[in-house]
Amino acid sequence: MVASTNAAASAASARSHPPPAPLTKRGRKRRRPKPAPRYRSPPHSPSADPERERDCATLLHEVFTTATCHCFVLKSFSEANLHKSLKYGIWSSTYAHNMLLDQVFRSDLAAVRPVLLFFSVCDTRHFNGVARMTSGLRTDVRFELWEKRKYDGFFHVEWLLVKDVPNYALTGVKMSNTPTKKSITSCRDCEEVLFDEAREFISIFTEFPHLTSAWDDCAHFDALQVQLEAKRGLSALPPLPEDDVGDDRDRQLAAYLSPVPAS
Repeated sequence: MVASTNAAASAASARSHPPPAPLTKRGRKRRRPKPAPRYRSPPHSPSADPERERDCATLLHEVFTTATCHCFVLKSFSEANLHKSLKYGIWSSTYAHNMLLDQVFRSDLAAVRPVLLFFSVCDTRHFNGVARMTSGLRTDVRFELWEKRKYDGFFHVEWLLVKDVPNYALTGVKMSNTPTKKSITSCRDCEEVLFDEAREFISIFTEFPHLTSAWDDCAHFDALQVQLEAKRGLSALPPLPEDDVGDDRDRQLAAYLSPVPAS
């Protein structure tokens, strides 16, 4: 109990003392996005359903059962984009990273060799969830609700476990496939994590006693989405039901897709 309390207190401290803003090439401070609401006023007790979280952790361990599993760190440059991924079950990265993940997924038969994605939102100093890649890359359409319209195509993901785990809890996971054996918390977007390090990461991630998760801010980012739809002239649809499955999610996703112009 003491360890859990100390961990929670340390996590709250990490949220309340953000790192200094990085500098641009010209020496100016780069504009930092506002922290998500859950970081500005964290709860005093966990917001997640403990039983559901145990089930999610069990599922994650069941998926991660073989050394042939591929794991990657994915960096989201926007908390709003993470929200869209949770809501619509998709993700997109740069062209090169999309191609890499698509190649891994299609060549390694993800049904028996899962491709797991360890998500971290930049500047939050947290890892925020683990998802499984469930489709190859679709390149004929663009999703219109990403914060910036620079991502063509997307692939589907299944979120296995969503929770905020601070970087300090994970700094001991060292990347043996890098020259300096850097920490997993220093990884760039789409860096691969080897099996032993991935196993250590998942063990810490599932066991850490957290207070918050990206699910806590869904109402906030839903409201911002309405503003974005109005700004871009998109037609809003009724919100997804709480237990959305299959056709409902696919129908709503389709409303926000546009063709990618032929090159």
